[in-house]
Amino acid sequence: MDFGLENLIGTPEATPVESATGRFEPELNRDDFLKLLLTQLQLQDPFEPMENQDMVAQLAQFSSLDQLTGMNSSLEESIDVNVLLGQMQNNNMATNMIGRTVLLDIPVVHAGNGEEASIGVQLGEPVTDLKIEIFDAAGSLVATLPQGALPSGEHSFTWDGRNLSGDAVPEGTYAYEIRGTDAVGQAITLPGFVLGTVDAVRYQDGIAWLQVNGADALMAQVREVRSE
Repeated sequence: MDFGLENLIGTPEATPVESATGRFEPELNRDDFLKLLLTQLQLQDPFEPMENQDMVAQLAQFSSLDQLTGMNSSLEESIDVNVLLGQMQNNNMATNMIGRTVLLDIPVVHAGNGEEASIGVQLGEPVTDLKIEIFDAAGSLVATLPQGALPSGEHSFTWDGRNLSGDAVPEGTYAYEIRGTDAVGQAITLPGFVLGTVDAVRYQDGIAWLQVNGADALMAQVREVRSE
């Protein structure tokens, strides 16, 4: 009778992993393997014992799998450590940003109740009919800032926090969109940036959030830091 590991284990039944992927995923750990190997040695035919090369091959296979498992665990731990170190570095950098002027890649501004907002755009080529549209939280158009034709380069604009009727809007967060026409007459939408000063840093779930003119932003959304 053959008392090989395959017969001791039996034919594996489909697992959720196998059903989903179409392939069998072994779930033996180190203890399981050693127990099966010991059982195999106990049940082997004394007149036909396991060949030395067979045992060496099985041990070598297990050793390779065990090393791969250890490498995978070490890699996962290393990734976790790197994530934590990166998060700590970002948090330290965020604290040093207080009082600095930054350009943020965010599509919203904080304005209203007499507070103004600065919006900028970087043009790679001249644009005509450029305008900035401001929307409230409900998506309704609040204000339009027509700028006309502009050359390539960086441009900054100020919204005075008033609506189409000239009334001051309630203080809050407002979305903006920058539209224009390119050199071939094609309507385009342009990404903008917000210019402001970092007033404070708040932490939520270990992540640093910059408070810039009342709006929140992540470190990854900082395009540029300026000295003025």
